[in-house]
Amino acid sequence: MHRMVALLSFCLVTVTAEAGIRLTSHSYVHSPSGQRHVVFHLASYKRGLFFGSCGPSTRSLQWEYYLEMKGTGPSYAKEDIEVKDSNYRFLPLEGGSIVIDAKGHSVKISLTFKEDSGAKAFVGNGDYKIRTSAD
Repeated sequence: MHRMVALLSFCLVTVTAEAGIRLTSHSYVHSPSGQRHVVFHLASYKRGLFFGSCGPSTRSLQWEYYLEMKGTGPSYAKEDIEVKDSNYRFLPLEGGSIVIDAKGHSVKISLTFKEDSGAKAFVGNGDYKIRTSAD
């Protein structure tokens, strides 16, 4: 019995891996303005074996944000960016930028938010490979 518990514990520990952040993208043309919009879904997942209400899973969502940029880019300033949390609530941007490297299929996110205590760096700041929603 103890061997089985030890083996099961070992298997669960070895399945757990570092958290992974995934960025997916799609774009559309806003009607009637004709302005291009680029939308990113940025999500952090913890990897491992999880048991939830829908059964077992190999990843668990830690946080997610939706970033929408208006214009042709590849550089977007605070005025061109909207950020929503997982409940689709708008978050107040203090400053920053998003720069897309189309040739390298990557993006650099550098944003700060307004908070009562001052500006706070966005948890999703960093460099990411861009995946399409179909990937």
